[in-house]
Amino acid sequence: MQADNPARVIEGEVIVEASVGEVWDAWTTEQGVTSFFAPAANGERWVNGRYEILFNPDAEPGQRGAEGTRMLAFQVNKMLAFTWNAPPHLAAVREHLTHVLIRLEEVAEGRTKVRLTHSGWGEGGEWDQAFDYFVRAWKELVLPRLEYRFSVGAIDWTHPPSFDRPKEQPPSPSAEVTRHDADLPDGTVAAPAGMSILEHNRRAWNELVEKRDRWTIPVSTAAVDAARKGRWEILLTPSKPVPAAWFPELPGLDVLCLASGGGQQGPILAAAGAVVTVFDNSPRQLEQDREVADREGLNITTVEGDMADLGTFSGASFDLIVHPVSNLFVPDVRPVWREAYRVLRPGGHVGRLSRQGGVQREPQAGQRGGKLAGQRLVVPTLQAKTFSGRR
Repeated sequence: MQADNPARVIEGEVIVEASVGEVWDAWTTEQGVTSFFAPAANGERWVNGRYEILFNPDAEPGQRGAEGTRMLAFQVNKMLAFTWNAPPHLAAVREHLTHVLIRLEEVAEGRTKVRLTHSGWGEGGEWDQAFDYFVRAWKELVLPRLEYRFSVGAIDWTHPPSFDRPKEQPPSPSAEVTRHDADLPDGTVAAPAGMSILEHNRRAWNELVEKRDRWTIPVSTAAVDAARKGRWEILLTPSKPVPAAWFPELPGLDVLCLASGGGQQGPILAAAGAVVTVFDNSPRQLEQDREVADREGLNITTVEGDMADLGTFSGASFDLIVHPVSNLFVPDVRPVWREAYRVLRPGGHVGRLSRQGGVQREPQAGQRGGKLAGQRLVVPTLQAKTFSGRR
């Protein structure tokens, strides 16, 4: 059996927020490999040196992962190539090695494009199974973990984050559909008949906290310390921080983090000097914010509720509203924007990042009750930030 079909190739690409040198170390040092790839590794950074990635290091030899694999070539900070084998359960093709090529390219200061090519495939039988296995493994697990490593931190292998995509469920005739997309917990799902979208999403986010989804893991002490020193950033996508220049000066501002629980944006803004209230539908997500506040000595107020009903707040209560990719979880965004306008002070700002398809119109800055298209958010694409000042 030969691995000799040159037309059969797996390709993947990701941009991570790290220098080329940092990404190179992640792929070529034991400390780096175990921060995102697997719990253990055996590596020798020379041609024909070992490049073994051990996903189950406590298993019997031959069952631990990529064993017997070797470095084929490398160019420091540019490229590495290594042999690879099928997982142990595909024994018929495991002994036939394939080839993985990793190329690194600096696309901006502190940003690196990682391109992966996996070639050397045969066809038929377990070859097809192995090919399908690694299409998913590289694109839905390893490369997302590399992003996670540089956006959140090294993988905790006792509780690794979930990047699984839930299977789609057909909507019932009486159910409304909630869209989860791209860099959010994924899958188009329907609220069960008789259950409101609000309750459905509350339960779903609570479950995602238990699964340690990337958007539920609190920020690190190092990130909070940096924010206290003025070097702060918040993430609304897996790896690209929102530019700080998009924000007004934070010290002393009353900030509402709207539908923004999870212990991520709120604590960073509080450490940067803002007076922060985090408002979210999920009690478990709010617990993550309280956890960071207690751990770091931050003053953060948490409030559970529906983003379309901010009646717990008086009018003109906030200077800034930070609204991450959240309004796709509601059937009608208009009440959300009306309430945001009501609680915003004159001269304040609303910052939101949305995913959308078709056409969506936002209220113009300074206008009350601006009209929105009533379209559902389908086939979303990344939409740039909007900061609108209320006058």
